[in-house]
Amino acid sequence: MAAWGAAVPEEWAPPDAGLLAGEALEELPEGAPQGSEPVLVPFAERDLPLEPAARFAVLFQRRPRWERSAMEPYLAALASSAGGQTVEALLLRHARASQPSPDAPLMFSAR
Repeated sequence: MAAWGAAVPEEWAPPDAGLLAGEALEELPEGAPQGSEPVLVPFAERDLPLEPAARFAVLFQRRPRWERSAMEPYLAALASSAGGQTVEALLLRHARASQPSPDAPLMFSAR
């Protein structure tokens, strides 16, 4: 993100990771020390299977736990093509929700 921000002219708004939703993920490099900067890793929604169960399997292979905001870009197109199901319905059917503490975000993992 820092390199991307440095490449953008000053008069433009700084880049936002949300612009890459469904195209890349921010992840810590394997073996990186605590507090390291995350890096952008390509992970395109268009390359995922169209069948809901297969798509969820690929998502949970990539990460065992997802926040809804990170997972939603990978489910939005699927929801619109899956017989009018909503993202919520897909999550209820294919994922397990958990919340470690009341102030923590809701996390989704494989059923």
